[in-house]
Amino acid sequence: MKIFELFGDVLVNDKASGTLDNIGKSAKGLSSKMGESLAKIAKIGAGTAVALGTTAAAFSAKAISMGADAEEMMNKYNVVFSGMTDTVDAWTNDFASKVGRSRLETKEFLSNIADLTQGLGMTKEASFGLASQIVELGTDLA
Repeated sequence: MKIFELFGDVLVNDKASGTLDNIGKSAKGLSSKMGESLAKIAKIGAGTAVALGTTAAAFSAKAISMGADAEEMMNKYNVVFSGMTDTVDAWTNDFASKVGRSRLETKEFLSNIADLTQGLGMTKEASFGLASQIVELGTDLA
């Protein structure tokens, strides 16, 4: 009888050992698959981060450039129309809202034309009158 108990105990322990080995192998396989999946996710995440970083850097550079251009244009505008910026601002705001154009773009057109005509000897007032007529005509034609 003791032999059967001993044999049964060895048999049960052997089956348990085999089951534990199978569980261990399954866990190793699952761990390996999870590691591979996490590595793929990390690569995708890194690629996305690089793409977003590059896009943000390009956007920032463009925004800085546009801001610098706007500041440069406003400096020119203030020099060309110094002493009469209130009058020119009022005309620009009114005209831009009537025709649906940007005030900044309208100021740029005005200051470019007035700068040229003042360089040819026109007064600020006369150059503003001519520049405003040219901007109106150009807008009508566009």
